[in-house]
Amino acid sequence: MKSELSAIAETVCTQFSASLIDLEVKGDRRQVLIRIYADHEQGITLGQCEQISREMQDRIDMDDLVQGDYRLEVSSPGIGRSLQFPFQYKRHLGKEIKIVRNDVEKSEVRGVLTAVQDEGIQLQAGEQEQIIPFGEINKALIQLKW
Repeated sequence: MKSELSAIAETVCTQFSASLIDLEVKGDRRQVLIRIYADHEQGITLGQCEQISREMQDRIDMDDLVQGDYRLEVSSPGIGRSLQFPFQYKRHLGKEIKIVRNDVEKSEVRGVLTAVQDEGIQLQAGEQEQIIPFGEINKALIQLKW
């Protein structure tokens, strides 16, 4: 069910000029929770979330994808979700981020995001600048200063 919902959510998000960031399906047969996280280059609006929600609900009901009751939530990814698309990185230039690499050790790098290029990102970690290709990034999390 998740893969079918993801494919539909991808299409619906694109229809409303957004990008699908993640889709979660939780619960059991009695009550299913479907969470869709979508984003846009300028940040997703409440109106876009509402449009995506209405269209997804119509598609789920029309295609009878969920048996029984379900709850659908559509929102922005929030600060705790990993960045995935170059446009998301660009919105966070100048902020500190933590990168978890795809290597065997899942090594971590922290630094200030100074540039976003087609092939990857540039971080300033202390006195050292580092370029990290997108393909080497497992997770990229914004670090909040408290």
